[in-house]
Amino acid sequence: PVAGLLARVAATGQASLEVLDADPCLGDRAALAVPVLAGGEVLAVLAAVRPAGQPFGVDELRVATELAPLVASALHAAAALETVRTQATRDALTGLPNRRSLDLDLRAEVELHTGRTTAVVMVDVDHFKKFNDREGHAAGDAALQAVARVLAAAVRDQDGAYRYGGEEFCLLVRQVTEAEVR
Repeated sequence: PVAGLLARVAATGQASLEVLDADPCLGDRAALAVPVLAGGEVLAVLAAVRPAGQPFGVDELRVATELAPLVASALHAAAALETVRTQATRDALTGLPNRRSLDLDLRAEVELHTGRTTAVVMVDVDHFKKFNDREGHAAGDAALQAVARVLAAAVRDQDGAYRYGGEEFCLLVRQVTEAEVR
């Protein structure tokens, strides 16, 4: 079966050409499977199937083998892009979405105005500078992380907690009435 073929190619890192008999999913099919490698590890398997009467040949295997590094490069680029996106929208210290993410979410709230109120709640940690100077930056970082955990746990799934900057945080409380905000 195809699943067995893909698992074998992933486990061994060796390409394969096969004609499958009565595969539970595909019936009788010709299959080609090539490992997509990066750093000696299999990231994925590039596979193609077609009717059993048209088996794949060595030329098609060669083309697929030449495509595999391009697929690996594309997967690597996609992972790098996701890392950059995360770094651009998440605060590294607290793990909360950052001000850039807040700006994007506020813009989306305005564009999707539902007729219900979205509350914007600013939170400032009083006397943080004095605490940070007295206790040290490691203690200050731990305090900010603790505040972030408390705020993230306090909001509903549709709401958001953000690190605004320094010792400032922001909460978006969505779909509430003005009375609920007060």
